[in-house]
Amino acid sequence: MDMHKLSDIADYLVICSGGSDRHVKAICEEIHHVLRKKNCWPFRSDGVHEGQWAVIDYIDVIVHVFQKDLREYYQLERLWGDARIVRFRKKLGTSVKGDVH
Repeated sequence: MDMHKLSDIADYLVICSGGSDRHVKAICEEIHHVLRKKNCWPFRSDGVHEGQWAVIDYIDVIVHVFQKDLREYYQLERLWGDARIVRFRKKLGTSVKGDVH
């Protein structure tokens, strides 16, 4: 979600979900692994070890990784409903350009 015009918290908010606590943890680990190779480290993270709802703060980009039922319950997409949705089609770690919906 493009947050440039809506919030000073971050430029982008990334929201994704996994099917289990292990899946959420694996998604977080992969994000960390790929970005670490690019010398990009999180400022803060929370909930990664529990695997229910993890938040990883990269300052300009905040990543939320939910278990599916929690994502549906909290509906962050609705909370930031005015944000422009940016969908990425390429793998993390390549030059990323997405189509905007």
